[in-house]
Amino acid sequence: MTGRLDQQGPAAHSSGQTSISFVDDCDAGRRLAEAADKPLLVVFRADWCRWSAAFSQQTLTDPAIVALADRFVCVQVDADRHSKICRRYAVSQFPTVLILDADNNELSRRSGH
Repeated sequence: MTGRLDQQGPAAHSSGQTSISFVDDCDAGRRLAEAADKPLLVVFRADWCRWSAAFSQQTLTDPAIVALADRFVCVQVDADRHSKICRRYAVSQFPTVLILDADNNELSRRSGH
């Protein structure tokens, strides 16, 4: 299953893409990343977290961020529905963004808006 966060307003960048395509399953995302030889960008968020909402509405719709997303396979994890995945990656703050290589090694971690 995939989802999109659409930008409110004009086209995000010259390729015309205005949103980031997210895979909703970490394991499927990892397989896609391996096949595409791309790192995995995982966004952990929670519906009840106002900072997650602000991150989704502001940061993830920024044209520069949308343009960079093409370099990754992007996965979005809903903390309420997938708490086991949050525990697997030791995520307890939202939003948290992880960049993982194809072997599931953590390359970068950032938490907060």
